[in-house]
Amino acid sequence: MQEEQDQHGCTHDPKLIEFDAPAAGTVSSPVCAPFCGTTAYANDNLGEIVGYYTDTNIVPHGFLRTRDSHLTTFDVPSAATGPGQGSAGMSINLLGTVAGVFADANNVMHGFSRSPRGTFATFDAPDAGTVATQPFQEGTRPSTNNLQGTVAGWYIDADGLNHGFVWNP
Repeated sequence: MQEEQDQHGCTHDPKLIEFDAPAAGTVSSPVCAPFCGTTAYANDNLGEIVGYYTDTNIVPHGFLRTRDSHLTTFDVPSAATGPGQGSAGMSINLLGTVAGVFADANNVMHGFSRSPRGTFATFDAPDAGTVATQPFQEGTRPSTNNLQGTVAGWYIDADGLNHGFVWNP
């Protein structure tokens, strides 16, 4: 890799750091492939990373990885714990609030916002579908959040159509 200079003329040596959640499964399965193992989704300017990992039972769990490599795992309290169900962090803002998605026992997707203290708020788009049908999972799917805690994303309705949403806490 070539060294790069930032806007101040400082030279930086780019590097790639690989990591896996300690409890991540190490075998792929048709239930989670190609999303088995550790999946990083987003990062903030402080070097924090959010995503999810699948355990040996193929259950997704959210994680927050700090700049110093400390990994905190989390599960939304109302998330189911069957294969392919569970929690996933999708976005993090500069205050450390994580937005993400979780699946219930019926495999329907729901949104959540996790505070830096570890408390959860859950929500659904009013017209989101409530049945998990193949080839898609109906429900609410957050994708990003901002400093005010507003979450944007999309949902799948009962007819399998996508729609956008904004959730204000």
